[in-house]
Amino acid sequence: MTIAVDLDGTLANIYSVVLAEVSAEIGETLTPNLMTYYDWLPDAFGEGMFQRFSEFWTRYSAECVEPIERDVEVLTRRIRSRYGGLDIVTQHTELERKNITEWLQHWNVQYDNLVLCGLQDKSKLPYICYIDDNPFLAEKLRNSAKVLYLYDQPWNRLTPGKWNIRRVHCLREVLD
Repeated sequence: MTIAVDLDGTLANIYSVVLAEVSAEIGETLTPNLMTYYDWLPDAFGEGMFQRFSEFWTRYSAECVEPIERDVEVLTRRIRSRYGGLDIVTQHTELERKNITEWLQHWNVQYDNLVLCGLQDKSKLPYICYIDDNPFLAEKLRNSAKVLYLYDQPWNRLTPGKWNIRRVHCLREVLD
């Protein structure tokens, strides 16, 4: 069984880059702990949010976006081995493939496939296990047989768990 692992907010700390840029624009310091709901991006960027957010991956080099966890190479290798496969499943589009692939290579992330699903509903993809920070995905999977390891972030802290929704604070907890 291949596990689907999200990119932004789960593996890649793109939000530190996003927040630094938005902070400079508005003249106010924003930190991840202020982002207590998932829809903060549209509020920060307005209607062009998806295009602008995708531009971050095309504007910044792999070195500029650090992984959330320092030992991402070892952890993704172990998760990939445990689950028999690991796909990076993100709502980015083909426009970002090159930069995302470079980021994955630069940080030695171990994976089988990069799935760029755009705005397609991840819950409808043929995976039975996910690692993701999206509270909306948790809601969609709540009454299904699929399992979500909800990667703890300020914007999903109010999302309740269930037998198939398990909050994790680091990738190592997926291996426990």
